[in-house]
Amino acid sequence: MTVQEFLTMLESDGKGPLSDREALTLLVQRAAEGLSQPFLDACFHAKFLVRSQEVMRRIGRGAEGFDLMAAEFQAGVERTTTLLRTVVKEAPAESRDRFVREYLQTDRGSFSRFLSLCNDLTRIKNWEVDGRPLPFLPSMSSVTLSSPTASISRADTMKDLLRASRLALLLFVLLLIFEGPVSILGWITAFIIMGLFVVIEYTAARQQNEQGA
Repeated sequence: MTVQEFLTMLESDGKGPLSDREALTLLVQRAAEGLSQPFLDACFHAKFLVRSQEVMRRIGRGAEGFDLMAAEFQAGVERTTTLLRTVVKEAPAESRDRFVREYLQTDRGSFSRFLSLCNDLTRIKNWEVDGRPLPFLPSMSSVTLSSPTASISRADTMKDLLRASRLALLLFVLLLIFEGPVSILGWITAFIIMGLFVVIEYTAARQQNEQGA
């Protein structure tokens, strides 16, 4: 599967076109050149940013726990931008400079584009969690959309489980701080945690099925 074929399939997932296909092409190509781990880590943190932003928009400033979540959001931004800088560091100068200029500056326009990029990275993360093929993971080269029972490596499954567990743990700690779902934020957080645990259970079950195959 080529990078462009992958992005075309990603755009056909019902959520519309990618915000910047050229930028995604650069990132996926770099992942295929030996930087798949920092790229996937960036996708993971991008998904956390998207979810956190959704919660903060719903509860608004001044709500219980907003400041703590905002601090975690800012830390997530720093982690994600650091990972993206790692991915593009050795890219061709023109492509690297464009990416840094468009997505990794401190002005409002750059940050807005960065958040749009996070939505695209979240789609890639969800694609990976669903066990669908990625062009930069050789161990999954035989996986096709028409073969849902194809084998997926145990190492990739464990990486999914670890990333999902880290996010679930963070949100669970936030829930404890809120002293249980007695507020709107508490209920929203509880629903997010339940969704994450569904992902964890699904991943664990998938691993068990592979071992029993």
